[in-house]
Amino acid sequence: MMVTPFILFLALASLVQGHDFFVNRFAYNQAMATCLGEEPYYGWLKRVTVAKHQCYQEPVKMLPEPVAKKQEEMVSDAAKKEFIYDGPILERLLTKAVSKTSNYTCLLQKMNYIDENLKILPDNLKTELKTLTPSAELNAQLVNVVDQCISFSTCIPDVDSPMPIEIKRLVFFMRCEKKLRMAICMKQRILKIMSLFDTSALPFETSDQDEMAEKVLHVLWGSESNEEFEIY
Repeated sequence: MMVTPFILFLALASLVQGHDFFVNRFAYNQAMATCLGEEPYYGWLKRVTVAKHQCYQEPVKMLPEPVAKKQEEMVSDAAKKEFIYDGPILERLLTKAVSKTSNYTCLLQKMNYIDENLKILPDNLKTELKTLTPSAELNAQLVNVVDQCISFSTCIPDVDSPMPIEIKRLVFFMRCEKKLRMAICMKQRILKIMSLFDTSALPFETSDQDEMAEKVLHVLWGSESNEEFEIY
């Protein structure tokens, strides 16, 4: 069978996406290891990997009721219509989504980040941060991130949705914590190499190195960000 240009393009695109994912993950791990210390961070990463493989061996846990309820409502008149995404396709996609969510919550439970009701356990996260962070100052900043992200996650409204509110708030919290932790580590790195930046060109009047490092971080982030400044 001849491989069409379109199929070849899709194959190459998938390879590039896989490569980009690996590069981004590798760069993130390197950044965290530099910020928190290689031994504690890679020790933590090893525990995550072990827990993740254990979750792969466990049966899939179904999501709370809203998913099943929504599915029944959507397929009530399926026999009367022709669909691009028919019942069997949507069923497979639902199974995939539920499996991913099950592995995700299983991992977080094994790491003692959430309880059996999917409620975040901030004290456990803060205790673990103390074992990972090399300085009291850095630890205080990361602990503050946990508190901020928990506060933000509780603002997500409990509206009618196929995604249970517990999962939505959990995913929001984890993404928030990961992003802000990265920002703090980037700021720490900038502080160490501050001599490489000619900050006299910036319109900020401050002699505080910590404050200037944060402003430099915002300048770097703002200049390189694209998606954040799109409205669609």
